[in-house]
Amino acid sequence: MDIIISGLIGLRAAFGDFFTVEPLADASIKYFALDNVAYHGHNLSIAYDSARLRYAKNGCKGLCVWVDGSIVAQSPTLSRLNVSLSSHL
Repeated sequence: MDIIISGLIGLRAAFGDFFTVEPLADASIKYFALDNVAYHGHNLSIAYDSARLRYAKNGCKGLCVWVDGSIVAQSPTLSRLNVSLSSHL
């Protein structure tokens, strides 16, 4: 599972109150989701939907990151996202 979480989906843990999402997935991957990951006392979810149809009902357009149920970062493409937990307390 580590290869999927840290590689394909790109969740990179860090010391302190931040983390990075930098997917290795390419355009051949149409969608993916990682849900309910415990991280530093928070609940993380990451999803990507290239067609913007599968996860649109959750407010996701492209690559999205949720912390404790709220979208905190998003990009229309599979690009690097840096997320600070301190701004979501």
